[in-house]
Amino acid sequence: MSKFINFTNHISERWNEKQLSEAKKYGDIIDIPFPSISPTSTEEELLSLAESYTEQILSHEPSCVLCQGESVFATLMVTMLIKRNIQVVAASSKRNVTEIVGEDGKNIKNVVFEFERFRKYIIV
Repeated sequence: MSKFINFTNHISERWNEKQLSEAKKYGDIIDIPFPSISPTSTEEELLSLAESYTEQILSHEPSCVLCQGESVFATLMVTMLIKRNIQVVAASSKRNVTEIVGEDGKNIKNVVFEFERFRKYIIV
């Protein structure tokens, strides 16, 4: 059976029906939490971590991987997965922002992301 790996910090059980439906077109959804990346991590540490997660993801034989998170680590993951002929996507969403000034004079920002579609990563 085909599998869709959700490699983000947003578990699929909280997705709306549209995103779930689009993901299920690739297969059963498996959540693998995106790791917390320390700002002090070296490039070598990130590379080692990416190799480990790539093997974990590949063990599920995915048809597609949703990969979003810390930009340098995500770039490593996307590159490694595409080099292994795995399709990798990002969630494309409308970003609806409202901003008000609170009673204390501070700005309060509310952001709501509305899923539109998955967009394939392309390495050129």
